[in-house]
Amino acid sequence: MKIITKSLLFLSFFALILIGCEKEKESNIDENLELDFVVESAYPNTTGEVVEFQLNGHSLICEKINGEFIYQGDIVLTYEQLGIDNNLKGAALKSISKRWPNNTVYYQINSGLSEKGRITDAIEHLGVKTLLKFEERSDQENYIEFIWDENGCSSYLGMIGGKQLIKIADWAKTGNVVHEIGHAIGLIHEHSRNDRDDFIIIDFDNIIESAKHNYYKNSAAFDYEEFDFNSIMIYPPGGGFAIDSKKPIITKLDGSTYKAQRKAFSVGDVALIAHLCGNGTLIDSRDGNIYNSVKIGDQTWMAENLAYLPSVSPSAKGSETKTYYYVFDYQGTNVSEAKLTRNYQTYGVLYNWPAAMNSEASSTSNPSGVQGVCPTGWHLPSDAEWTELTDFLGGESVAGGKLKETGTAHWFTPNEGVTNETDFSALPGGYRYIYGISYSINQQGFWWSASKGNPDDAWTRYLGTEESSSAIFKDVFNKSAGFSVRCIKD
Repeated sequence: MKIITKSLLFLSFFALILIGCEKEKESNIDENLELDFVVESAYPNTTGEVVEFQLNGHSLICEKINGEFIYQGDIVLTYEQLGIDNNLKGAALKSISKRWPNNTVYYQINSGLSEKGRITDAIEHLGVKTLLKFEERSDQENYIEFIWDENGCSSYLGMIGGKQLIKIADWAKTGNVVHEIGHAIGLIHEHSRNDRDDFIIIDFDNIIESAKHNYYKNSAAFDYEEFDFNSIMIYPPGGGFAIDSKKPIITKLDGSTYKAQRKAFSVGDVALIAHLCGNGTLIDSRDGNIYNSVKIGDQTWMAENLAYLPSVSPSAKGSETKTYYYVFDYQGTNVSEAKLTRNYQTYGVLYNWPAAMNSEASSTSNPSGVQGVCPTGWHLPSDAEWTELTDFLGGESVAGGKLKETGTAHWFTPNEGVTNETDFSALPGGYRYIYGISYSINQQGFWWSASKGNPDDAWTRYLGTEESSSAIFKDVFNKSAGFSVRCIKD
């Protein structure tokens, strides 16, 4: 399994995760030094007063420009965060811990900001890729306001309380907006992490004097796993701060460069944000999907249906022995297209039993020992593990109500006797029947076990609305059927 990487800024005052024009190519210039984006800066081409603060014995250097303390070029730190008054007396760092409560970020877009699609596209990207929720503000006290700025792009670090601005210049693209939102939820620049010398070399002799502090490492940083060259939060190898634009500022240890990007959060960025969101999350390094998880008794279950989709087939195709993956009511073979459907994004993937098992042998053990289609560190539950779950919840006649999502946003009425007190949040993803027809979305949900019932069938659990809404049912079904998967932690 690929290790997911990221850097956190763990400041005592903050106690949260820290986590243009194309030029004609010249043959003697490294392609990675040419950029298709502008590096974020609050005040491009402006030099301010350099101010040094001490953070538990560690140096933190900012520029004071227009009364703002700018850290690493585009991060605004408040007077409160720095523990100072307006005349810079008493520059001790206070102990402040502010994350976005309930992983929900409220925002509004100022009417004076043009090309608002840059903002909405960035927010949509975060909503799909992370567990953070972005909701338009009504009267919430703490929120982000996106505004136009004639100079550059900048953001505060984490939630500061009250209204906080993310400034967006005309030159900014969606990726620059994603980068600035990254700061607003607590991420700092990857190249400033404390252990960066184990991964990169900084050529300070090729940095203009006024920008050198933007490349200082933060010795107070808490580094979350390994360095991530794919992060949207990393500076490019060269850029506007270089004295000689034909030479890199940042290289890997072997002297090679890398291609910086402002397209999307990397798998590592997503992992860090999942860490920021707190415990009870997992990330599938195969595709970057992240899932909530929940502990029920002695077991830890995924609280969402698995959505790993290496290929996709129309429902007319099926087999008891070959692997097939389906998305409810999608009849094509294009994985990217299938992932854009509402059914995929809501209910995940339907697997036939060979796909769920990933060619492993049936197991009746507890735990099953069958990883199957699940991410590393997780496995497909056996029939015995399903039984352990339902027994812990009081038996099959009542366990379903404790596992099902409440209300009728996804389940058809009446959906009575339902509490979802476990936060398992079971959804009615329907199923692909053995004759190639998809049935019962919004009415039933089916989940495979790792235990076969006979040569042609395997044990399952299912929930419904037509029968008792509070019950969970156990039965065997043909291995060619397409059912959902919930993985359980090893």
